[in-house]
Amino acid sequence: ECLGLLLQFSNVTSSSACFHMKARPMFNLCHVAFCSVSFATLTGAVVNLPFGDINILIVTDVHSWVAGHRHEPRYNANYGDVLSLQQHIKDDCNRNKRDSFFVMNGDINDGTGYSADPPKQLVPLLEKMPWDAVTVGNHELYKNDFVNYIAQGFVQFWGDRYLTANVINATTRKPLGNAHKFLRGRFGASVLALGFLYNMPDHGTAVEVLDVGVVVQQQWFQDLLSGAEGRFDAVLILGHMDHADPLVMVILRAIRKLQPDVPVQFVTGHSHTRAYTDLDSAASSFQAGHYLDTVGFASFPKRRNSYTDVAAATTTAVGFQHVFIDANVEIFKGLLGLQSGDRFVTAEGAALTERIDQAGRSMGLSRVFGCAPKTYRTSVGPNQSDSLMGLWMREVVVRSLFLQNTSKVFVQSKGSLRYDLFEGRVTKNDIVTMTPFGDKFWLLGDRVPGSLISSVLRERPEFASTPFDEQGMHELYGGSFDVGSLERPGDLLKTLLSLTNGTAKVEERFLGKTTTGLWYDFVPSAWPCKKTATAAEATTAVHV
Repeated sequence: ECLGLLLQFSNVTSSSACFHMKARPMFNLCHVAFCSVSFATLTGAVVNLPFGDINILIVTDVHSWVAGHRHEPRYNANYGDVLSLQQHIKDDCNRNKRDSFFVMNGDINDGTGYSADPPKQLVPLLEKMPWDAVTVGNHELYKNDFVNYIAQGFVQFWGDRYLTANVINATTRKPLGNAHKFLRGRFGASVLALGFLYNMPDHGTAVEVLDVGVVVQQQWFQDLLSGAEGRFDAVLILGHMDHADPLVMVILRAIRKLQPDVPVQFVTGHSHTRAYTDLDSAASSFQAGHYLDTVGFASFPKRRNSYTDVAAATTTAVGFQHVFIDANVEIFKGLLGLQSGDRFVTAEGAALTERIDQAGRSMGLSRVFGCAPKTYRTSVGPNQSDSLMGLWMREVVVRSLFLQNTSKVFVQSKGSLRYDLFEGRVTKNDIVTMTPFGDKFWLLGDRVPGSLISSVLRERPEFASTPFDEQGMHELYGGSFDVGSLERPGDLLKTLLSLTNGTAKVEERFLGKTTTGLWYDFVPSAWPCKKTATAAEATTAVHV
């Protein structure tokens, strides 16, 4: 029976397959759905995963999508469902005497309405997830206020499970969390876990991100990997970096100098894709999607059961297996071998789902602002009729901010619009999900030639702008993230300074306006819901 399981196995074959393609060029996301799997049937109480000595369940780059995807039924699971899945898998592993762990690989915020700043509603929800190890993402580190908030509660809650080997408190010079932790399995596995962030240059001043290449040469790392603090069967790296980032090999080479045969599993992320790479015969890098579209599963052997000749010609990681699981309740049930009448949701999972719904209600995330006439996409060019960037630049900014004044020009990175806007009712959560950053507006020049703006856009093709006359003179504006400050310029300001020999101003304008706030103004004025809808319908709770 084809359940549309979205699985991709390493060292496991499919007896038959069908392909469902879903592409977002911005994130290089490509999914392959296998309809049947040769190593297990989908009947009876059989958990259909390729278990090994050590088994890891993974979420990464969720960016506060704890409520799932209201507009995309394919990804209908929320964090309560993921918790239920984890508990079922954990129970199965315990019954079969297998060690299993649950990890989160960073970027908790900047995604949906749940990630308010500070994240007072989000953090208690995350603390219900029984993660064995957690690391930090770049999005937690941009703003000092956010860093300080999570350091005073969230980081402390996780204690020695919060792993940040190269992220330190700028004042105390100590790791934001712990540098490492030994994960001790119930059935004897000892896994040395460490957390690393890519060499992030644009973090807030409350932290310092140390160069990964320097950290792996420090004495504490050398001693740890030499076994000074105890034996271990494998190494688990929570790396908030792309699966193929050169830093992955920097870390692996440092480990191999001290542990030439230990199995090493990298759990990677940051670039919002599904990917897997064998690194050598006893190491691999596995990246499990983003925005709760994926739950990752990886398994690998203990040292004594692994292929130990890492110097051999093979680059296939022997005994390493992985699965990309669509975040879909029916797929979860299929993996667990549950029948139609079997109960999937656990008591703890149901309670977390209710807490998520309660938080959404208290934050007003279901408030309807208007009704979009069609779906606008992030994945199409700005000149197409369904382009979200085109709508933003030609309609929203020009209409709600510039009041049709074409002498004003706004330039912004295309990645600032993070998700599609779907046809139908547009809720507060839809707006924040589409544009979560809430950038302020900064004047960069009073009389900027249109030709100079064109030069900026040619040099930085990742930016887009409102319409302008290349022959005219314009007031030029940018958003907070792209501008930064004269002391720590963002990419837009850097480019402008380089093209003008350092002449630019940075002055906040349109006080009280933000990029997110403009949509709250635009949607009800441009897209009022049909008058046939009653007042009650306009405020009806829509599941966020």
